[in-house]
Amino acid sequence: MSAYQLAVRLGKMDHNLLTWFASALQEYQGTELTEDALKVIELQLKLTDEQLSALAHQVKFKPGESISLKTFAVPFLDANMNLLSLFPIDFQIRIHEIRAQLSLLNQEIDQSATLFWKTFDSGITEENQLVIRNNVYSKYQAIEGASRRLADKITNLVPNS
Repeated sequence: MSAYQLAVRLGKMDHNLLTWFASALQEYQGTELTEDALKVIELQLKLTDEQLSALAHQVKFKPGESISLKTFAVPFLDANMNLLSLFPIDFQIRIHEIRAQLSLLNQEIDQSATLFWKTFDSGITEENQLVIRNNVYSKYQAIEGASRRLADKITNLVPNS
C-alpha cells in the first residue's frame, strides 16, 4: 500500500502501477481489508492513458507537501527467528535479505522525516531550504522504489499454492 500511495503522490500513476498493485491486492491473504482498494484500482484501470495522466497530475505532490510515512516492523518474524534454521537455506537467505532491506527502508523513512522537519527551521537559508525539499522528494522516490521491490520479494517468498 505504501509503495502505491507514494507512486501516486509522485505522479507515477499509470497502468503498469495499477496492474502491479491490483495483482498484489488479489494475492494478499492478510487481515487488512483490500476489497475497497481493489474496486478503486479496477475503476482506475478502465481509464485511458490521458485520463490517468490527468488524475496523476491532480494527486501529485505540490511543492512543500509531504506524506506521513511509517516505519515497518515484523514482530512475528523477529519472535521466531530461532526457528528459521528449520527451513531450507535458500528460504533463510531470502528472509534475511527481506529483513535487511526492510531495515534500509526504515532508515530512508526516518531520514525523510528528519529532512521534512528541517523545512520548518527558519534559521536555514532559502537556498538550503530548496536543497532540503529536493532531498525530501528524492527520499520519497527512493522509498517508493524500495517499497515496491520489497513487496515483490515478500510476494515471491512463497510460491502460490
